Amino acid sequence: MRLLVFYDGHCPFCLGWVRFLLRRDRADRLRFASLQGDWAAGFFRANRLDRPDADSMLAWDGRRLHKESGAALRIAAALPWPWSWGRGLRVLPRGLRDGLYRWIARNRYRWFGRHEQCQLPQEGESRKILDQTPASGEEFLP
Repeated sequence: MRLLVFYDGHCPFCLGWVRFLLRRDRADRLRFASLQGDWAAGFFRANRLDRPDADSMLAWDGRRLHKESGAALRIAAALPWPWSWGRGLRVLPRGLRDGLYRWIARNRYRWFGRHEQCQLPQEGESRKILDQTPASGEEFLP
């Protein structure tokens, strides 16, 4: 099963996370779309979902939109060992996990800066970036 990861395209920290995931997605399970991009707007409209603010990384598994720490755990589960161990953090109370996630999200621009325009990762994996190759994301549309 593929997992669709939405990220803040203006955030250098988020883009670094996307690059990290691109390098480790050996099973070709992940696809990516910037929350500010046209592809994401079309996805949320087609699936009759409210378009969220860009303050959280999200993960769509084909049935449900995961957010905050739930999205991070879902993404970790899609990675190979040793990175998949991150899903074990679900033993922590959700309030604690989401609180830590929100703290990082609130401070990410102060710590890492902000791009004025959406920056797309250029990792030679453009087929995984739906903003660059929209046709490859048809499996996520109803």
